[in-house]
Amino acid sequence: MATSSDPKKNPTSADGRGEPSLDDKDRPAAWVYVDGRGGKFVERSGQKLMQWMIDATVSQKPTFRVEAYGPLLGAPRDFKCVLKTVESSEGSYIDYRIVASSSSFQVGKDYSLLRPGDNFTIRNAMTGDVVQEIGPLATGTYAIAASIRNAETGKETAAVSYFAVGAGK
Repeated sequence: MATSSDPKKNPTSADGRGEPSLDDKDRPAAWVYVDGRGGKFVERSGQKLMQWMIDATVSQKPTFRVEAYGPLLGAPRDFKCVLKTVESSEGSYIDYRIVASSSSFQVGKDYSLLRPGDNFTIRNAMTGDVVQEIGPLATGTYAIAASIRNAETGKETAAVSYFAVGAGK
């Protein structure tokens, strides 16, 4: 799907939220898949949540892929995200900033979440250190909050995915 142009064949529309929008956080125009798994949008206490909830557990060394809604974003090539623990059964907590070099990111491509490649900088937000890779993820729930931008058009959107790492996966 990389840059879907069909207004009906995208996760936002499929989950009944309407056509993707750059202005309405409840109708995201980009989605982060983890280990190839998509999610679903949910509501809590009658409020729509921006997060895309991935139900199936993923591996301790997951991949990620960003898909974008082409009619709004075109072909975005800039990416940055926060990867952090939401809940951990093992008491471990991570908080990283991952940034792709300018115009080097490719929507529709699978990247290692823990070591996405030489065109990325990974910074430990707790220490400020730049690291080459992130260690395997402990069992728990994590969030990826991403910004996807098309520098040529200036159009940008956010995508937030929550996912769970299973024991021994």
